[in-house]
Amino acid sequence: MYRAACNRAWYATMQIITAGAYQELDLKPTSEKQSFSHASQHRVFGDLLQSAGRLFEHAHLRISIRESLDRRNAADYAIEEGHLSLADARKSISTAEEVRRVVTTIVGPAWK
Repeated sequence: MYRAACNRAWYATMQIITAGAYQELDLKPTSEKQSFSHASQHRVFGDLLQSAGRLFEHAHLRISIRESLDRRNAADYAIEEGHLSLADARKSISTAEEVRRVVTTIVGPAWK
């Protein structure tokens, strides 16, 4: 179930970034789907970090977010079943957890 883990971890990452952007940045997506594009998540996360004065502290996560998207794309579109590994799934889940911790630290007080 590594493909499913990479896919779901990506969407968890995407949703927490979106929630943080709505809360902290008063930033709304312009698409009809009312969500930010997959490709824009690392940028929106960077904007969120910058607004909290934490851009350099967590800059490595922007790279991890892009890598998580790459694994999600491989999970959804790769033909080979064995393309993703347990290590890939763990990386995506770890990224989702770290993004959640950072976003909750930034906007958590507003959510209580």
